[in-house]
Amino acid sequence: MISAVGHEIDVTIADLVADHRAPTPSAAAEAVVQDGVVLRDALRVLPARLSRALRGAVERRGRRIVDAGARLQRAMRGRIGPVHDRIGRAGERMERAVERRVERRRQMVARSREKLDALSPLAVLGRGYAVALGEGGHVLRRTAELRPGTDFVLRVADGQVDCRTTGEGA
Repeated sequence: MISAVGHEIDVTIADLVADHRAPTPSAAAEAVVQDGVVLRDALRVLPARLSRALRGAVERRGRRIVDAGARLQRAMRGRIGPVHDRIGRAGERMERAVERRVERRRQMVARSREKLDALSPLAVLGRGYAVALGEGGHVLRRTAELRPGTDFVLRVADGQVDCRTTGEGA
């Protein structure tokens, strides 16, 4: 507060409580209002100061956003990591289960193949037997079907042999 009562030599109560005592109202006005040149210079640098202040505020907020993003990423990794590990373990268990199931199926197929091989006529041929086949590939089972001069095929383990009967059957 400035006191400027006038051209009086007396001291007023306002003078005693004022921060500054001016001898005249004109001097008080000069003390309150800055010089126009000084004021213009202050206004001229104000945009640059404002720009720097805004840039600094944007940079600070940008750093805060980056820091918050990093914290969020760490938090998400902390939550997602265990879930990812559980999914990996579940995947491994599923893979082992599928492998076991495939192995059981392979064993079943192998047993079925062994049974089929045991029942296969080719297995019988492999043990040294042969099968006589007439026209059209039907099996000749009786001597009556093998009269003298009858052409037939003898099927053996590794192929077939063309044959013809030459004598009387039993």
